[in-house]
Amino acid sequence: MRPAVLNARASVFGLAATQNFRSDPLSPLPTCEPDLTQLLVLFHKRGLIRWCDVPLYSVEPIVPVAACDVLFSSDGVMYAEYRLMAKTPEQLSQWGNMIADIVQNGPDRIVLIENKIGSGFTHGGSATNGQLAQYFRFLINSSDQPTLFC
Repeated sequence: MRPAVLNARASVFGLAATQNFRSDPLSPLPTCEPDLTQLLVLFHKRGLIRWCDVPLYSVEPIVPVAACDVLFSSDGVMYAEYRLMAKTPEQLSQWGNMIADIVQNGPDRIVLIENKIGSGFTHGGSATNGQLAQYFRFLINSSDQPTLFC
């Protein structure tokens, strides 16, 4: 990993430690991405994340458009480390073995959150065939009129 990525990762987990970011007195502090993701989902379910303070950017052009709180359905269900489903062999080859960090399935939308701390912008090399492009294809195939943000 590049030094900047290692520094960002250390900063995030260091901040989690200073804020005592844990679910209960017995759980250890998060030291890896899945642990952090699971805590984010738990804290979301408890209403402890101020999504209104997290900026949301459009994909094209990359400009701030809103806050993340507009993404989530109040009656949606949020999952950590969610394996993307596939209906056909073609879809299986695209995203069947991919695990999204966070997915919220609401009555009128699917929201996918990918944490890129500790890795490159997109796993798999290119912007058109890498992990994030595959996630976009999944969302496009999951909705009649998808809106993509980053």
